[in-house]
Amino acid sequence: MPKNHPLAYKKQIDIVELSNEKFVAFSPNVTIAGFNSITMQCMENGFYPNIVAYVNIVTSLFTLVESYVGIALLPESTKRIALDNLVFIPAINEKSWVDFAIIWKRNYNNLCLNKFINCVKKVLDSE
Repeated sequence: MPKNHPLAYKKQIDIVELSNEKFVAFSPNVTIAGFNSITMQCMENGFYPNIVAYVNIVTSLFTLVESYVGIALLPESTKRIALDNLVFIPAINEKSWVDFAIIWKRNYNNLCLNKFINCVKKVLDSE
């Protein structure tokens, strides 16, 4: 959320506190798992998210959040690429997870592929 948002001062937030907020989310066409995760987190806390805008790329999402269009529920890993005037607040009752898989052709040796796989492993191991 933007640094000037009324809830931005909190160290942790209960998802229930977001029930009256507008949300910006990735389009279900981009990530159905991400969309379902956000929806389920909110529904498990007694409300359906008021999603006012859908985006296809994370930079668009950050821009809309920065412009006070809505807030977003995101994985902590996106914090690394966020804009400076946004704050990430951990949710105390967040139970979401998204399966992640990488598929490649067996016996396909490619330096870029190996570097990508190692990078993904490093990021996932750090979370």
